[in-house]
Amino acid sequence: MSADEILVPYKPRRTWLIGVHEIAGWKLKVYGIAADGREISKDVVSAALNFVTENVPWPNRKNWRFGFITIHAGTQAVWLLVDVWVEDIVRHFLFNSSLSAPAKFTPGPKDGTTACVWELEVIKHERDAWVRHVLSKPAKPDFEGYLEDVVEFTGLE
Repeated sequence: MSADEILVPYKPRRTWLIGVHEIAGWKLKVYGIAADGREISKDVVSAALNFVTENVPWPNRKNWRFGFITIHAGTQAVWLLVDVWVEDIVRHFLFNSSLSAPAKFTPGPKDGTTACVWELEVIKHERDAWVRHVLSKPAKPDFEGYLEDVVEFTGLE
């Protein structure tokens, strides 16, 4: 392993629900993740939601529209992940901003980057919540139960 390939030990990061927001007719749980005691300001949340409104190619859905957004103040950048449900498939969109200009989002890397281990915790929870409240009850999906089923890790780091 070369010097630039040194692994950093895993530590859980504070993860919390910022709120549920409606954007373009989609009800989206918005999560925050913060590394090393970082914060996500209201300005960054507002900029992220505005950016998402204008830049996500929203799937054309007539019935239900649900998903989740993750804003991750990481050690290299502020990452913005948007995931929306189309039946049993999640459509994933990745954006980011620099730590020096955290409210100026741009499309994410085109190198295949998807999510880090901390963001995957949110994605796994959301997958399980979608199965539990929606896909396991196709005759009567519990969308409100899905929106209320959130993951939080607080007081860490």
